[in-house]
Amino acid sequence: MADDHHKPGDPEKLPAYTDHGGFLLPKGFPVESFESGKTYQAQDNDLFIVTYPKCGTTWTQHITYLILNNGVPLSPDQRLDVVWPHLEEVGADFIADKATVLENHRLIKTHLPYEFTP
Repeated sequence: MADDHHKPGDPEKLPAYTDHGGFLLPKGFPVESFESGKTYQAQDNDLFIVTYPKCGTTWTQHITYLILNNGVPLSPDQRLDVVWPHLEEVGADFIADKATVLENHRLIKTHLPYEFTP
């Protein structure tokens, strides 16, 4: 009988990353967007959620959204990744042109370390 369970550390269960200049970029994130995101010029009304990956980013985004939106959650037809785009995944142009503005704040998420954060 085959064992269908994976053990901790099994390579089939680990996320895949590309080392890009010392930053582990998730596979599937365009390198061009990562480089573009590092050049983004922050604006006075930008509101960043800056967290280490897998440590409550989505939870923090939802709570902050509720605070800004007077307790009204995202509607069922809204997606959090569109309302609050991931800078290093979508790049600077997307943020500048299409990021959501809520209560006069442009909403931006990033996992970039301090030295790369705009």
